[in-house]
Amino acid sequence: MAICMVAWFATIYSFSQMEQHTPEHYRVLAREYWEAHPELELDDGLALYMLRQDDPDAISRENPLTPERLELWIVNTRLRAEARLRTNGAVADSGTDTVADRRDLHRLIELGFKTPPDRIPFEGEWLGETLGLIPAHPTVHGLFTHMFMHASWGHILGNLLLFFLAAPVLEDRWGRPLFAAFFVTAGVFAGVSHMVF
Repeated sequence: MAICMVAWFATIYSFSQMEQHTPEHYRVLAREYWEAHPELELDDGLALYMLRQDDPDAISRENPLTPERLELWIVNTRLRAEARLRTNGAVADSGTDTVADRRDLHRLIELGFKTPPDRIPFEGEWLGETLGLIPAHPTVHGLFTHMFMHASWGHILGNLLLFFLAAPVLEDRWGRPLFAAFFVTAGVFAGVSHMVF
């Protein structure tokens, strides 16, 4: 029970240390990522953001932005980014447009331009991910540490109440070594069953 409480408070503390960034943070990251990978297709939303950052007066009532003008600006910006990479000694990955690069850029664009601010995920190390059991990314230690992790006050209080009522009786009847083995075996079996399900 003590391990569960320590894990619970450590999890709460680790969550309080996590940071939630603003959409602007992801817009800047998306721009930097695209400038390092100019071979990727430039999303119109990101292109408009970059255009407004570079030249705030580029779009006005007297000077509306047409699709042709935007396309010309994108081509020029791509050429400048590739030239900057060559000047800095980096090589533009022209022709090596990987699925991973497109996915990473798309994620940054989603977070910067399309995700409501209250839906932007927190970043940082959270013990729930480190010590919990995530079926998509299982770890050996997670099979054991997940037994002490809880998702809410109701979850931990309910589990501890049932543990308080049942564990002493079983431990007295079976003895500590057998009860400890039962507890660990049941926890591992529950974890494996969850992953299979």
